[in-house]
Amino acid sequence: GQDRRLVLKSHMFLPHPLALTIFEDRVYWIDGENEAVYGANKFTGSELVTLVNNLNDAQDIIIYHELVQPSGKNWCEENMADGGCSYLCLPAPQIN
Repeated sequence: GQDRRLVLKSHMFLPHPLALTIFEDRVYWIDGENEAVYGANKFTGSELVTLVNNLNDAQDIIIYHELVQPSGKNWCEENMADGGCSYLCLPAPQIN
């Protein structure tokens, strides 16, 4: 895009970023050299925190939150055994 800007520059926290994701006003990334997950304010780069250390070979980061996940009925919570499935009940949206 045309409105690019530098938000965070750090040899300590960004020596080898592998994956990046954004949720609300935060940016999260995995760094392969530090084997860690970091987060910071996506507008200012401030409020930088280390969320996880000692990751072994992490390759991707995904936000799991109800605001970004598709909603669906959990048939496994119904009163019938296994949600009426004959073998195993696994909730999956948009599948009947």
